Formats: sequence, structure tokens, C-alpha cells
Amino acid sequence: MALQVAGWGLLYGDFFDLHSISGLIGVSDAVAGDVLVYLRRLSYVETVAETRSCKREPGKRSPRRVFIKVIAIHPEPPPRAVKVPSDPKWEPVQQQLARLVKIMPSPRGAR
Repeated sequence: MALQVAGWGLLYGDFFDLHSISGLIGVSDAVAGDVLVYLRRLSYVETVAETRSCKREPGKRSPRRVFIKVIAIHPEPPPRAVKVPSDPKWEPVQQQLARLVKIMPSPRGAR
């Protein structure tokens, strides 16, 4: 849902807030606020944010709202490969195998 909003915001080309998102997608203001926060945290979506004073709405704490503008959407980076540490119980076995390889004669020499 956030990428759909990011694509729309890039084409829209101007600042928008959670009320614009809720009207666009047809979701509640709480869900639109979560989408807005998530969109601002995405590393591959470049945004500019500004806070504006708006008319005070009944039941709201602050008349200030955050508006964002999508500047660019970069290709999503591939997931990082997580290096798994080796199992400590196999380390002695690997050391023993390394010692045996050094001690044993080469099969090439037997020819």
C-alpha cells in the first residue's frame, strides 16, 4: 500500500498529508497515518517533509500536520546475505581432517 501511495505521490508532484491518503485509498485516518510514517522510513523512497499549521479540528490535539512530497523512488536493494557463524561442534572435526590431510600420502605419489 505504501508503494502505491509513493507512486501516486511521485506523479502528483506536490505535498500531501494523511487526509489526502485516506481519500485516495479509502482507509481510515489512523491507517493513512501509519502508511505515511512507513513511507517516510523507507530507505529507497526519497521524501521531503514539512510541518504546516492547519485549522484546528474538533477532537484533535494539535492543529499542526506533517505533509510529505515524494522526490524519487529508487530500486529496492537486494536483501543482504546473512553470514551464519560456523557450528562450534564441527570445528574440532575440521581441525582433525586438516591434520589427516597433511599426514596422509598423496594419491598422485602412489602411481
